[in-house]
Amino acid sequence: MNKQPKIYLLTGERDSGKTTFLKNIIEQLMEKGITIDGFYAEKKFLDNTFSGYNLVHILDGTKHEFLILKSDLSDPNSSRFKIDSNTLNMGYQWLNEISTSVELIIIDEIGKWELKGKGWAKALENLLKNPKQPILLVVREKFLEDLITHFNMDNYSIFNAENLTKSDFQKEFL
Repeated sequence: MNKQPKIYLLTGERDSGKTTFLKNIIEQLMEKGITIDGFYAEKKFLDNTFSGYNLVHILDGTKHEFLILKSDLSDPNSSRFKIDSNTLNMGYQWLNEISTSVELIIIDEIGKWELKGKGWAKALENLLKNPKQPILLVVREKFLEDLITHFNMDNYSIFNAENLTKSDFQKEFL
């Protein structure tokens, strides 16, 4: 692993394969003995219909209902999802309790909420202030530049999920 902590930004549009790519990378890195903590948002389905996202804690594999698709989407100014505040708080706690022995931190995903100081913003600020290990952030392309500026990121690499291979990422990371 690189000596200097670095920020890896995995980006792409909605449904471009960011989380699928991320899950494959997590599996490969863990097989190589790399310790990873953090979480990713996994789509969930009810009767083959998209119903929201579970938050999956990478360290122990537990899944927690996180974003629930609202049944009434008639208000264009309203969010598409209802947030499970217990899971939001749990994710925040996971980020605040990450051990320095972890070799990679993953957060899927960072976006509009964090730009408004919500979601994982405070925990992310703390992690980025004095990074002790590499951090992989999943970010939708339309928020990428704003997030880099907002969180004063430097020493980062950007990977686009739409044209990325596992070996591209592994060459950079390992």
